[in-house]
Amino acid sequence: MNHAFVDASWQEQPDGRGIGGWGLVLLTPGQLPARHQGQLDAPDNNAAELRAVLEAVRAAPAGEALTVHTDNQTVIACVARGRGLFCSPNSPRKCRRKPGNAASPCGRCTPPAPAATC
Repeated sequence: MNHAFVDASWQEQPDGRGIGGWGLVLLTPGQLPARHQGQLDAPDNNAAELRAVLEAVRAAPAGEALTVHTDNQTVIACVARGRGLFCSPNSPRKCRRKPGNAASPCGRCTPPAPAATC
């Protein structure tokens, strides 16, 4: 099985924006560890952490199982719920979908699609 160990950091800039850095180590059986990293404009550390998870999925061999290891509780909760930053009650972006409101509160985010009913 493939394993990805991800982490990220974030620093607020004087103008109020933030810069996030992310990194991951991908362990694939029979290969040397692969290291990937990057930088992005990010509203908070959680966005950089989610980017690390996304890049781990992109870097992993297609069609094979992948276990992602992270210490970020927001990422764990978001992945478990199948949503992005909307599930974070502490998101500084305040981009949470409010009960009964399908639209994005900030206008910059796209809320998750409603679940299909049978």
